[in-house]
Amino acid sequence: MRAFLADSASAGRLDPTQPLYVIELGAGSGRLGYYVVRALQRMGRALPFPADKIVYVLTDFTAANVDAWPSHPQLGPLFERGLLDSALFDGRSAGPHSTLTLRRSGAVLSASGRLEASGDDQGCVGGEPAAGSTEAPAASPAASPVVINPVVVLANYVVDTLVADFFQFFPASLGGGHDGLLREGLVSAGSTSAEPNPLAPGVLERLATRCARQCQHNDATGKRKCCRGGARSHCRSDVARDVDKWPGGAVQLFRCFTLGPRAALAC
Repeated sequence: MRAFLADSASAGRLDPTQPLYVIELGAGSGRLGYYVVRALQRMGRALPFPADKIVYVLTDFTAANVDAWPSHPQLGPLFERGLLDSALFDGRSAGPHSTLTLRRSGAVLSASGRLEASGDDQGCVGGEPAAGSTEAPAASPAASPVVINPVVVLANYVVDTLVADFFQFFPASLGGGHDGLLREGLVSAGSTSAEPNPLAPGVLERLATRCARQCQHNDATGKRKCCRGGARSHCRSDVARDVDKWPGGAVQLFRCFTLGPRAALAC
């Protein structure tokens, strides 16, 4: 992060009069955020940006975590100083109209890189939806000033919990009648018995998974038919792969934070 700030400062992309947001996805207990903020404060003048203008945003899809952070003995003082803020955010449903409503400041950060003042969580992905709406509205360009400084996004052990697809591909060069066969892996999970309470801890002991591969053949034009657009790179592979994984959930999540011109990602 320090090197990124140095590069941004050299390029003239930092405004020290404006906040710089560091957004942690899936912050959990907030422990990582605590140590990062403490480290930034210790660096002080060694940073190419005022440490007290860096706002570290803890996010989680669990409301209980977001509610508990400000009252935590170690985190609370950092909230009071404005070094920490928090927001509800569910990466599983992130999209181009996703927003982060910061609990302390009331600011709303949108995927378009804009900011507006607000005092509630309505319309925020992961929060309570706006009345009569299933999707958070995009920030109005006319009413929302642009976030001046780059946004840093930390996804510590989050990507591996999101939805992923996997495929098996057989190039035509292998012969044997495969002819560029593409198989999509389909995984299902279920219990070996009826479960009146699917959330009961004991269900895990009876949980069983099943994997099947669904064939995707060439279409009538002779082109290989991929089951999803994101898998096209696998169709160009020259080597047979038992499992080729496509991180669809992670790609969707990162697109939410890269629509604007000033975003940096670190996982």
